[in-house]
Amino acid sequence: QVVEKQSRIIPVDASVEPDPEILALVRPAHEETERWLNTVVAQVPAPLSARTARFEDHPLAEIVERAQRHFGQADIALTSVFSSWVEIPAGPLTVRHLYALYPYENQLYTIETTGAMLRQALEQSAEFFQSHPVAAGGSLTNPRISSYNFDIAGGLTYAIDLTKPVGERIVDLRFKGGPLEPRRKLRLALNSYRYAGGGGYMMFREAKIVWRADREMRELLIDYLGELGSLEPTVDNNWRIIPDAARQALLDSLRPTPAAASVP
Repeated sequence: QVVEKQSRIIPVDASVEPDPEILALVRPAHEETERWLNTVVAQVPAPLSARTARFEDHPLAEIVERAQRHFGQADIALTSVFSSWVEIPAGPLTVRHLYALYPYENQLYTIETTGAMLRQALEQSAEFFQSHPVAAGGSLTNPRISSYNFDIAGGLTYAIDLTKPVGERIVDLRFKGGPLEPRRKLRLALNSYRYAGGGGYMMFREAKIVWRADREMRELLIDYLGELGSLEPTVDNNWRIIPDAARQALLDSLRPTPAAASVP
């Protein structure tokens, strides 16, 4: 019989003395890891911040979906912006930067899908947003949906109309210049987490896998940018949020308030 118990949290900070034996054991692995993370993959002509990447077409999302389509030999690709806090300075692009951009050990799959299934997935993705306009002081993003479950598609064009109800927001969905027909078969590149139903995207679980990578998506991204030699700050503007007032409200929500800006 337990008559008394206690617990406490011990913070691991600068006041904790490292154990010299443990340091000696892990030092070779640590140094090798640091060398790998500092490996230069390509060049970045201008600084890139992911802050707006969920609200407008963005180079840091587009480079991932382009790599997915390239290796998966796919018509369309779906990807997420895993963190809006990624900042990549101009100059050498390292493995460390790419691990921050793509932090998960996902693999790349190419599946056989249809226009109807893809529309269903995009409509689910659009649930990340609230309807426009919102009440004063409200947010246009849905607090019940994790931000990394907002997927962006490449290889087609579309708009997300936030004045429309959930399930009817994807408008002007076009593939190769024409409307995407519901029965049109497509090769879709996506990560293994999403294929397995991650984030509630259950529509993909029964889809036929036509190709899968034998390496992690991060490794493919490193190879892709290594071949390109540069991460250009350009996009094809294949998707957008409408109306413009909704998109602008989302962008404005990222700006610090005057009170916040004054904090040192």
